[in-house]
Amino acid sequence: MSQNKKVKRYFARKENFYISGIENAPYAEVILPIGDEEYYIEKDVIYSRNASLREKNSIETLDEQGIQNQNILKEKKKLLPGDEICLGDYKITFFEKYIVIEGGDEIQLGEEITLDEIEKPDIPFEGYPIYKRSPRIIYRVPDDQIEIKSPPSKKTMGRDGLAELIVPVLSTAAFTVAMGVFLKRGPYVYMSVGMTAITTIFSVKRFFKDRKKTKEDNKHRNEIFTKYLLKVRRKLINKHNEEKQAYEYISPTTETIIEKINSGSSRLYERNLIDDDFLEVLMGFYDGKSALRIKYGKDEIALEKDDLEKKARAASEEFKKINNIPLSINLRHSNLGLVGSRENVHNKLKRILAQLTFFHSYHDLEIVFIHDYKYEKDFEYTKWYPHLKIHSINISGRIFSESGKETLSSLQQILKERKQVIEEKKQEQIFKPHMLFIIDEPKMVLNHPVMEYLQEDEQNLGFSIIYTTDNEANLPENIHT
Repeated sequence: MSQNKKVKRYFARKENFYISGIENAPYAEVILPIGDEEYYIEKDVIYSRNASLREKNSIETLDEQGIQNQNILKEKKKLLPGDEICLGDYKITFFEKYIVIEGGDEIQLGEEITLDEIEKPDIPFEGYPIYKRSPRIIYRVPDDQIEIKSPPSKKTMGRDGLAELIVPVLSTAAFTVAMGVFLKRGPYVYMSVGMTAITTIFSVKRFFKDRKKTKEDNKHRNEIFTKYLLKVRRKLINKHNEEKQAYEYISPTTETIIEKINSGSSRLYERNLIDDDFLEVLMGFYDGKSALRIKYGKDEIALEKDDLEKKARAASEEFKKINNIPLSINLRHSNLGLVGSRENVHNKLKRILAQLTFFHSYHDLEIVFIHDYKYEKDFEYTKWYPHLKIHSINISGRIFSESGKETLSSLQQILKERKQVIEEKKQEQIFKPHMLFIIDEPKMVLNHPVMEYLQEDEQNLGFSIIYTTDNEANLPENIHT
């Protein structure tokens, strides 16, 4: 079949379905010209005979003992998203919700039962599942300076109020009347009393007018500043959310990383050797000071604070703090000690490895995992990480038996050569790949010559260490974190 006749067809994946090479097979959803081979997919298991199943780029040929017996095929294999079955000139790729059949145009669909053909589904990136590193998007934590202005001064009236205006005038009038009576000047008295009455009336009127205006001004002040404060709070909330989103983007949780892996996120392997956050891992969270620089405009000490000023100061203090700040360490510049029970430490290692293997390419980071053989099942998941392979010498980075001493000797030679390079060039070098030694069982490495390099404090040979123990006193001297 010529290359230009190849086509791709997409089908919604049913929970259970048949693929058959037998023409007009009544029970098959898909019929291909592949001889008498048959495959039955039941949920995530494929029952087959005489098939080649490619799992994660490795080819495994199933035994030819899977014989059809009353429509039940004996040989079975676990299917994972991305697995492919190669059937002569045809290739079937299995995904969670759909399958892709690639080959000639002789694909037939069952007459009685069939798969629903669909349009090409959305894929995470071009060429999926073959991955290419994408240009990186750098997300910065906002550190804007935001000033909260103080409210304008509140208008007040004298404490004595109306009495302060009336009493002096009435006192003057009384004194004038007394003088008039004593000196027997009646008309003068009447004139003084009249003037006093007029003055009193206008003073009282002005008092109530001023009091009304003061209330209106303070009400207007309250409304204007409350609107301003709401606007500032809205801005602070948005900046606070931006800061939280930045933290979540820069330091995602393990659960988020798993979601990104399943969705084919372009952030896979985004960090490289020259990045500042190379080998930065999330260890936990804490509540602390926000990166936002919030300043309250009124610095002087006020003897009396009104409600608006209290609200402004409260907003200033509220947004100076933030919850769930990522606590991260950089393994490029420090070694890490994990202290605790085996179960807790191993769970923590699992989370750390998820971060490291997601953000860093196996070309930039290689991991050497030294652990006791009895924990082999606990760490069986690590065999899927391409980072746990020393590519330069083509050996596994998992060391859990005596045969691992040869691997340690090879690693010793690599570190020795790196040290010679530094001594010859007399300047710091960036070695690729960076090597991470996870020492979960120190007895396997303690008396090996490689410890001459692993015990050094200087982090210039392009390696780091994670050391686990159940007692802090057992941590080596070069473990400071």
